[in-house]
Amino acid sequence: FTNTKRTPAPDPGKKTTGSLSISKTVAGTGADTSKKFDFTITLVDAPDSYDYTGIGVSGGKISSGGTVSLSHGQSITITGLPIGTEYEVTEASSKEYSVQSSGESGTISSDGKTAAFTNTKLPVTTGSLSISKTVSGEGADTSKKFNFTVTFENAPDTYPYTAGSTSGTI
Repeated sequence: FTNTKRTPAPDPGKKTTGSLSISKTVAGTGADTSKKFDFTITLVDAPDSYDYTGIGVSGGKISSGGTVSLSHGQSITITGLPIGTEYEVTEASSKEYSVQSSGESGTISSDGKTAAFTNTKLPVTTGSLSISKTVSGEGADTSKKFNFTVTFENAPDTYPYTAGSTSGTI
């Protein structure tokens, strides 16, 4: 005798797949609404590639570990995901924006899931830098000029300076 378990026929009225939508909003004074933000999508036990459509961005295919870039007002919807698939959507960090999100992780259901991300431009804080030179010692030439090189990291703009009666930008 051989006993074989039968797999019940799928219920034609029951959905076996769901979707995941990812949306991006950018807010705040001085926010760059054209800036792209990168998202990585992790799908547990979903080894295939899945189709996605986009609003404001082209569609395509994505699989677990894949990335997509979205700017303000753009979104994608990944379809055909097996119900019960656990997902996580992570956004690459940006020093210029704070991030608020909802639905960034969960389990795919027949009614679909949404991960919404809002990045708010952080206020710019500024400071100042003073450079001074002291020449000392017996016989020191106090009128001798010295050259300085100033390097600013993560400060892409030009900045005003004043040196005695001279001023300009650096």
